[in-house]
Amino acid sequence: MPLKADLSTEWHIIAANITDATMFLFPRKYTASTPPSENAVTNLHVFADASLKAYGAVAYLQQDQQPASLVISKSRAAPLKQITLPKLELMAAVLAARLSDFVRTSLNIDCTLYLWSDSQIVLHWIASQKKLKPFVDHRVREIRLVSSCWQYCPSADNPADLLTRGISAQQLASATIWQQSPSWLRLHDQWPTWDPSSEALLTQLQEELDDQPIDQVSAHSAHITPTGISQVMDIAKYSSLQRLLAVTAYVLCFTQHPNNTVGHLTPSELTMAKLKWVQAIQHEVFSEEITNLQSRSRNRLPLVRQLRLFLDDHELLRCGGRIHNAPLSELAKFPYLLPSKHHFTNLVILHTHVAQHHSGVNATLTMVRLQYWIPSGRQRIRSLLRTCVICRKKAGRPYPIPDPPPLVKCRVNAVHPFEVTGVDFTGALYVRSSDGERKVYVCLFTCAEISSKIDAVRQCYHLFGRRRGTAEFTVIYSINREPCQERRFIPKRAPWFGGFWERLIGLTKSALKKVLGRTHATLESLQILVTEVEAVLNNRPITYSSPDVDDPSPITPAHLLYGRTITTLPYHDVTADEIDDLTYGSESEVRRRAKAQTVVLSHFWSRWSKEYLTVLREFHHMTGNNVQTARVGDVVQIHDDTPRVQWRLGIIEQLNKGADGFVRSVQLRTSTGTTNRPIAKLYPLEITASETPSLNSDNDTSRETSIGCSETARPIRQSAKRGLIGVVSVAYITVLQPLHLTWLNG
Repeated sequence: MPLKADLSTEWHIIAANITDATMFLFPRKYTASTPPSENAVTNLHVFADASLKAYGAVAYLQQDQQPASLVISKSRAAPLKQITLPKLELMAAVLAARLSDFVRTSLNIDCTLYLWSDSQIVLHWIASQKKLKPFVDHRVREIRLVSSCWQYCPSADNPADLLTRGISAQQLASATIWQQSPSWLRLHDQWPTWDPSSEALLTQLQEELDDQPIDQVSAHSAHITPTGISQVMDIAKYSSLQRLLAVTAYVLCFTQHPNNTVGHLTPSELTMAKLKWVQAIQHEVFSEEITNLQSRSRNRLPLVRQLRLFLDDHELLRCGGRIHNAPLSELAKFPYLLPSKHHFTNLVILHTHVAQHHSGVNATLTMVRLQYWIPSGRQRIRSLLRTCVICRKKAGRPYPIPDPPPLVKCRVNAVHPFEVTGVDFTGALYVRSSDGERKVYVCLFTCAEISSKIDAVRQCYHLFGRRRGTAEFTVIYSINREPCQERRFIPKRAPWFGGFWERLIGLTKSALKKVLGRTHATLESLQILVTEVEAVLNNRPITYSSPDVDDPSPITPAHLLYGRTITTLPYHDVTADEIDDLTYGSESEVRRRAKAQTVVLSHFWSRWSKEYLTVLREFHHMTGNNVQTARVGDVVQIHDDTPRVQWRLGIIEQLNKGADGFVRSVQLRTSTGTTNRPIAKLYPLEITASETPSLNSDNDTSRETSIGCSETARPIRQSAKRGLIGVVSVAYITVLQPLHLTWLNG
């Protein structure tokens, strides 16, 4: 479709101008042919200008009193969202600053930089030390990073003006100011001057500000000058509102009556001290709002409009509203305005929180708003209440625990049974005897919890070695210092660090409780029951039981010892012909069966690796939240099976990192010595060691346990249900009689 006649004519004019512009020639040398003198000074001049359609900048190099040379120019279209001309001039100034930095970096020359603009408002913004709007402040900061040496240039002598209003190729060819810059640029004494304090500029700047909506002003200016009582007292030295007001009241009484003795303070004196602090803080933080209210301008700041601020008879900022007729006190209907992040505000909130018996956020906020209005008050109160030590002692949370680490090699490699072994005891059971009731214990050789019955454990250990082999174990806890290669311990009160053997303890206890009930069996009956429990535990499937009869039978822990389930006969059915065969069981037959058994064992380990290890992934729950917050020197509460008010305090002295670099347990210093605990049982108080409260003198009655594998945290006990359940030996140990043992292989 052909263009319209007017558009076609305009396009041909643009094309002709582009063609003519390609014929322009510019000298490539920036300086004259004659070499410069030894004292020659090179100046870089960058001009900026803007219009409602575009803004740009142009740079010139000038040496001594020689004519300047054009270096580079840059222009941009104005934003689609219409903004005022002073802001466009400011954007042009930013472009000029960036262009000057680019030229100096590219040419790598030592030169003096001069930046020029024909906007007096922009020059005033750059030279101003007052608080500016965010839009202006951000760009002024960037300009000042390059240079603060800005000069005023009349619009008629600004070569950047050609970039913003659009000219033809013929006009550009005849514009000598574009190629050689203003004629007065070579003579410093002819440069234009500018008075930043002129009334015309201030009037123009005020009109520009009044025409635009005022942005939200920050409650904290960059430089706050203390006023009023803040010049006499340092509020940062006080941690209690009552003490601050009392000292302030004494100071006021002394200044008013220096010769009189000050006695007890009256409520009116404390109230006057409070109002003095409120007034001083408001004049420090909300000085612009107060000035805006005192002026006759109709344009109010956003905070003034939003909260309907007004000044009362004491020149205090108070908030309005629509509850004038409510049956409330005058202060509750028109509360004082306080800044959110100020130490006095913190003291008010904490004082109210303590007065309300450490109540929650809602109750504290309700009572604070009866006298004061705090912007973002709920968020501020919530953040302060997190630091309340008393509240953290009653409702604080423990340290977050990281995800479980990868399973250690001893749990996924094919090793000899009991090569990784530990010791664990269940609770006491009672059996009947001729002497009455006696205590017996279950000793589980698979984990690392130890009892105080040293003699019984020593005998049990020897008997275990006779039954399962006397080789040195890779990892075992031995109470009688028997030879072993490594001993490892889990932290106290952290059974999930040994989840897979703790799971076996639970299964053993559950089976015994269900069968025995309330009855007290004899030792012989209990030994028979233990043997049956042994068979049940070792025959439980640890892989999926398929409903298809053609699929292999599931793997059980008994396969680790015998290569078969305990309830299966070790040999196949022997026929009558084989019994009468004299060659049956010969050396060749034995070798053939031994070879077949090797194949069966190899097939078993292959199934164990593919069917069992891959299924463990279903029970490994990862959260991805591995933030480490425990630090040396933190004061913590130590979880115990007592009411929380009786929990002991401790200080973290050492962080115990695992193989993956995450901390799951720490060494603690308490009033009774040093101990260890998992971080899941520690509740931080968020106070430093220098503020440590006195530690109580409760005794540490926790047992220390040992681990047969590496220090592996198991926060979720269910994750051990399908963990590597090794072959287990369980023994009953009597305390009052000679040792009686019955073994469970589980």
